[in-house]
Amino acid sequence: MTIPAQCQDIADSIAEMEQERRDLQAELQQAATGQKAFLASQIKALTRRIAAANDQLTDCLQRIPQPPPPPPPLEAVFSGTATITTTNGSAPGPFSSAIQLSLLFDAARTFVAITSFPPIATAPFSTPFGSNVTTVTKTGGGFGSYAGGTMLVPLNLHFDQSLDLPFFEEDSDLSVALSTSPPGSPVNGSGAVTLAGSGVFSNGFLNGATGTLNILGTITPVP
Repeated sequence: MTIPAQCQDIADSIAEMEQERRDLQAELQQAATGQKAFLASQIKALTRRIAAANDQLTDCLQRIPQPPPPPPPLEAVFSGTATITTTNGSAPGPFSSAIQLSLLFDAARTFVAITSFPPIATAPFSTPFGSNVTTVTKTGGGFGSYAGGTMLVPLNLHFDQSLDLPFFEEDSDLSVALSTSPPGSPVNGSGAVTLAGSGVFSNGFLNGATGTLNILGTITPVP
């Protein structure tokens, strides 16, 4: 049990008296017959003092306001627009699409998880090999930190290309850490937030290019 500072002196006094009583009880076991009555009366008096001090401690604890319970975990929805750009000359973007993410914040509001990340599909765009649509899906990550409006959530994303070229793997992967640090912005009092992150593509058509993902929108309810 944690004793608040306002009641600590009483708790310390009880601990000292209980130790003194144990010492007297040990002494009583070895005492001569003529001393036993005196020691027993001391133990009895200490026991009364300990009982009175315990009553004082109970009263002290009851007078101290209890801290409010932590808020329960929060399920929220992040609705907004996701914008993707790349440094690949054939697919620079920006590619924008409406998105709605499901989020879960823990009770302490220190942890956030993306529990639902629907696929992001670009509008068709021209490439040297023909028209293409890129569909982005989450393949890993989605668990991160939250602190007073700031967020950091690592994500692993897969970029599936609709083009199907013989003897060539078109699809690429990208790891990003979505953050409210600039160019992102923290969650404000209305729930508005911008998450931004970038990384280098591996594999496929976009291999070696840098990709960025910005998601601008609103979290409801506000964590």
